[in-house]
Amino acid sequence: MLKIKDIYQLITKNPIIVNENESIKDIITKVNKGNPALSCVYVTDQENKLTGTISLTALLNVIAVRKGIPSHRDLSVPELFRYTGKNMVAKDIMAKPMVMKLDERLEDAIAALIKSDTDGVAIVDDNMEIIGDLNIYEVLCSIPYIE
Repeated sequence: MLKIKDIYQLITKNPIIVNENESIKDIITKVNKGNPALSCVYVTDQENKLTGTISLTALLNVIAVRKGIPSHRDLSVPELFRYTGKNMVAKDIMAKPMVMKLDERLEDAIAALIKSDTDGVAIVDDNMEIIGDLNIYEVLCSIPYIE
């Protein structure tokens, strides 16, 4: 039975990690320099503990709002002001992180990815520090083809 530790760095060896007070502009710069297989950015606090994730779709929504491109969903007035503010930082758009540990079963990771409708999960240690990323591509490459 495969475990997360068996496959978690097949494709994404270095996840993108930003501080919760990092600007959106700096985050986008890091994404542009990162691995194109990465599907999200991980957000940490001053103690390097995982506090959230930012999907690439969330970053695209910020860009769309700032450029006046219609979004797929309506934004509340506070969201609109937050999205257009020049001082917007990672913690303003981050979502609750999904986390797993190295010794968890691959099957559990698959179930979690499907349930959360996400393409990646943070792999953390007991102190909630990020040690890697399990990307959906790594999962797909590791599952035997089923007819």
